[in-house]
Amino acid sequence: MPFCSLLPRNEPSRSRSLANHGIGAERSSAPCQRAAKPFVWFLRCSALVAILVLAGCGPSFNKVSGTVSYKGKKLTMGTITFVGDDSKKTFTTIAGNGFYEAIEPPLGKVKVSIAVKPPPNIPVPKGLEKGATQKIEPVIIPPNYGDANKSGLTTEIKSGSNTYDIDLK
Repeated sequence: MPFCSLLPRNEPSRSRSLANHGIGAERSSAPCQRAAKPFVWFLRCSALVAILVLAGCGPSFNKVSGTVSYKGKKLTMGTITFVGDDSKKTFTTIAGNGFYEAIEPPLGKVKVSIAVKPPPNIPVPKGLEKGATQKIEPVIIPPNYGDANKSGLTTEIKSGSNTYDIDLK
């Protein structure tokens, strides 16, 4: 709260009385507005500095991404699961181009499993044949890849961004 607001309204402030005698007459007759301007300027500059400093300090996260293929052919669907030594699991889906990205996977040495389950027929979009269905052809992989303990797939995930491309044989 500025000092000016503490003065009784019916009593002139010292600044006003001095201005009436020609002292400091070039200054504004509203000392509270004068005092507020530097404070507002200070707040605005502080906010700008805080925004600029914090812009590069956003939350960081760990991730692992890559592509999955079987005998050189990219998987068109499926899930990939990362299992840590402490049994913490993170899973994500595999996109139609074989790409996957898992956010916050377990760190350290992890076991990996990959499962492909064909989806049911998907209706054809409007404008095409009525009653027709569109079939997405999955790349079928051996069932042992669906179990992290039997797949034989392992990797080391470190803090930050990791890339792990998988080519199943």
